Amino acid sequence: MYIDGVFREKIYKNLKKKQTWNIDKEYTFSQSVQIKLWDEDFGWGDGDDFLGETLINTSLGENKTAKFTLDDCDYTLTYSVRETTLVLENEFNQLLNEFEKSSAPGVWPNIDKTQLIDDIRAILANPLRVNQGRAPLCGPAAIVYELVRREPSRFVRICRSLYETGSFQTRSKTYSASSKLRNSKVRSGITPCNWMIMTTIVEYTNLILNIEADSWDIAYGSLELFLKEWTYEILLFDRVEWTSTYAFGEFDAIRKAKRVYDNGGVAFLLIHSALVGNSPPLVSLVGNHWVVYAGNLEIDEGKWYIWDSGHVKFDCYTWGTIRTVDVDEGTFEDYFFGVVTGER
Repeated sequence: MYIDGVFREKIYKNLKKKQTWNIDKEYTFSQSVQIKLWDEDFGWGDGDDFLGETLINTSLGENKTAKFTLDDCDYTLTYSVRETTLVLENEFNQLLNEFEKSSAPGVWPNIDKTQLIDDIRAILANPLRVNQGRAPLCGPAAIVYELVRREPSRFVRICRSLYETGSFQTRSKTYSASSKLRNSKVRSGITPCNWMIMTTIVEYTNLILNIEADSWDIAYGSLELFLKEWTYEILLFDRVEWTSTYAFGEFDAIRKAKRVYDNGGVAFLLIHSALVGNSPPLVSLVGNHWVVYAGNLEIDEGKWYIWDSGHVKFDCYTWGTIRTVDVDEGTFEDYFFGVVTGER
């Protein structure tokens, strides 16, 4: 189920022939609700069967119906659309207030709850407060930034679950923090909320060998396969793809990032950090930093008969800021290695 373009939840029921199901749920939306119906095969056969979808708009009415008839099925959904005075923008504030008042003890002894709540509130007010600091957590930072921007209420739920239970639920997994991580101290240069959620994501995926080490040199940047998993599992995008530009195709890949972004999706660019201001390497063969594509793409392809005469300009999120990449074609090709995209 997608509410106003954002995936919210899956609901399940084993049904026999001619059986009915009283779902008895209410959802608040401002634009539309998209419902997709699947027949789950639980790992058997040729995969889950898609049975159809319907789009519910704001047109009011009682006992409306939608039919699902693909793959020789015959299901009817009956629903009603009523006006409500609930303000959706206040939902995450209500959730945060409930978290603040909760008496459940935290499982992160070195994270003060009051400071954590203040940090979450500041991040909700300004998603650019999502910041990895000096820690090599660029991949999780990119994911959390988009999570806050797109689903602030689910961000609050994840933070509360992590603080009170040490884990949170993704699409099909449970991301949990080890006892060692939960008992570690928040590193300098990174805020409590950023530390708690980013390190859990990374540790669960086994990208940091020793979270308590004095040096972060043993940590390694997130691989594209993990960005794909996080885009699918945490951001809940259905179609996730990796487009490599190690050999060629830089202009096509950045245009793909723009198309996906313009259509409501996400695009995470694997670059060398020199593209966003760090010192240039002697030789750049692999990417070492993830940034979030943030629009405003301009491409000048230059003259076909003049080598590297083109120019590229676009905005991206990184290190708690929106930065503009404005470079010549050669520099762009040297420092851009691929893009992970997520679409509904």
